[in-house]
Amino acid sequence: PPLRARRAGRDVALVLADAGTRRRGDALRLGVCHLESGAPVPAAVLAEAVEEALQRLPTSVTGRLDWTVTEGLARAALAQGAGPATGLRLAEALMKQGRTDEALDLITGLLPALRPGPADDELRARLVNAQVHIVSGLHGRYAEGVALAEAALPSLAPASRTPLLQRLGMEHVLAGRPRLALRSLEALLDPGHVAYARTAYPAGLALWSLGRCDEAVAVSLDGQRAHARGTDPFPRPAEVHALV
Repeated sequence: PPLRARRAGRDVALVLADAGTRRRGDALRLGVCHLESGAPVPAAVLAEAVEEALQRLPTSVTGRLDWTVTEGLARAALAQGAGPATGLRLAEALMKQGRTDEALDLITGLLPALRPGPADDELRARLVNAQVHIVSGLHGRYAEGVALAEAALPSLAPASRTPLLQRLGMEHVLAGRPRLALRSLEALLDPGHVAYARTAYPAGLALWSLGRCDEAVAVSLDGQRAHARGTDPFPRPAEVHALV
């Protein structure tokens, strides 16, 4: 019965909290106990639960792992004071559910809290990357999305610019501007670069669009090899890596 289930959930949460979240999936189990029973869980553990949910752990961990669970965990963590990184995860969960306007409003509200500098550069780049993806890739406002990326790039340290340069490359390709895409990706076109698998995706498409097919094949094969090395957390090899 519901009341007994809530009590059982609190008991499980207390045991997990006492033992420590040492196993993969423990934070997620504890977070789900919080959602289902209201058991007290620290914000740091809830933020960790969000990350575990995004790794798409087996549904046996929760019984019903989906994007609404990720959303609930992120909202609970933010309510307890979790930072902008968890806010970005909430925006991603909203995007996955097709709620792009909500995600965009959330990201726009998070950005002013971050200041230029090494402490926040990586997170700022990730937030702007998501912002551009929604504005240009999902809402079709290409010029506005490119302007957002180009405005953010000068204030980012070179090491933090990679996701935005990759995003620009992809948006230029999709807009039929392969030369602009290659210009955006030029600094990243090194097969030894940690993020080369993701760079090779738009670069291969751009070269193919320009009729430079031998180069497109070479870049794409290098992208496959980079993905196999596992240095870039790209979830799967880009289709173009196999297509060309």
